[in-house]
Amino acid sequence: MTINSITTGCKEAWKYASEGVWQDTRHNLAVTSLKTINLAVRSFLDRDMQAHAAALTFKTLLATVPALALMLSVSRGFGLDNGLQSELLRYFPAQKDALDRAFDVVNVYLTSVSKGWFVGIGILFLLYTLISLLGSVEGVFNKVWGVRRGRTTGRMITDYTAILFLLPVLLLCSSGITVFMSSALQTMLPFEFISPMISSLIDFAGVVLLWLFFTGTYILVPNTRVKARSAILPGILAGTGCYIVQWLFVSGQIYVTRYNAIYGSFAFLPLLMLWMQMVWLITLAGAVLCYASQSVSRYNFDSHIKHISSSYRFKVLVAIMQVVTQRFTRGDLLPDESELASCLSLPPQLVAEAVNDLTDAGLINRVTVGRSSRGAQIQQALAPGVDPSQLTVGLMVCRMRHSGTSDFLKEFNESTLALSTIVVSIEEAAISEADRYLIKDLPHLG
Repeated sequence: MTINSITTGCKEAWKYASEGVWQDTRHNLAVTSLKTINLAVRSFLDRDMQAHAAALTFKTLLATVPALALMLSVSRGFGLDNGLQSELLRYFPAQKDALDRAFDVVNVYLTSVSKGWFVGIGILFLLYTLISLLGSVEGVFNKVWGVRRGRTTGRMITDYTAILFLLPVLLLCSSGITVFMSSALQTMLPFEFISPMISSLIDFAGVVLLWLFFTGTYILVPNTRVKARSAILPGILAGTGCYIVQWLFVSGQIYVTRYNAIYGSFAFLPLLMLWMQMVWLITLAGAVLCYASQSVSRYNFDSHIKHISSSYRFKVLVAIMQVVTQRFTRGDLLPDESELASCLSLPPQLVAEAVNDLTDAGLINRVTVGRSSRGAQIQQALAPGVDPSQLTVGLMVCRMRHSGTSDFLKEFNESTLALSTIVVSIEEAAISEADRYLIKDLPHLG
């Protein structure tokens, strides 16, 4: 093989991997995996996950004291606050001075918020800081999934408060279970050569808990439906990555001691920020991979959709409007976006964009229903936003053409009055002809 043939082959392989794979309709493992990796990398770069990881690192740093205060206050209720402090000192032996200062700050904080009228303000500030961090995390996850609306204020308060109070309890319980299992196994199997095996099993149990934590995070945090099968592999990869970074961080404490003479307790801060940044990068990379795994089919024919003609797009809009209206008129169960993509044989991405356009024009409403026609629980379905007896193709043309802002350039409007008259007359003629066709009376589609 010559160098030219190798170069040509590499270029063709890269062209297929970056663009051509989206026109490949095969459903084997290799093609699907390549599409998933392609979409994950594109989404990570297009959504600027590194900047989001830096922002979350900063907010996490601000929330460290309130989070530590919450954990200590909950652990005190169980009488485990000394154990929690001992565990932190065991993980960070080189930063005893920094941790002692942090504990002093937390104790003063807890004392101040538990006296007089400061108790209400202190608790509200603590909850606000932590809820703000969780809200930022959900916002980034929603951006990954392309979700426009987050949780309502009521759901944010109830969901986040439950998480904040349950998480310390679960952490303490998991720690207690780990210690109990270690002691019980060593008592049942009092052999020295088994001790390393028991230690390895306990460490592996900690890794499994990390896998479950990240899998649950990817399923529950985004304000959309995430399939468990799409979150398992990203959860395992993210949990393993964070475990490795945590091991490196803990091991790095040994080498930080030599810098304490120069930087004092501040030597801990750069390493802590670097660790937080890496953890958030891994977490967001897992979220992007989860999104890509579930949404890979949406991006088939992506390049064609980006350059779709106005005529073809309007045909898609009419077909979607027709299915929604006819199902509503017949009294059938209303469809969601995935059902529309299935019954019309359209890429889910194209359907999602069309439904958003129809929603913005007031032609479709998202309604909450109990079940879809497939029998699965869903949050939202699609219903006509206009009375079907008055919904014509002409009304669709009128609504779609006038959706969005217009007439905001005064000088342009004044200089094109004659042109506006011609454009309006052409539109009125087209709309008048299209008004003859009711959407609900068009040939049945689905």
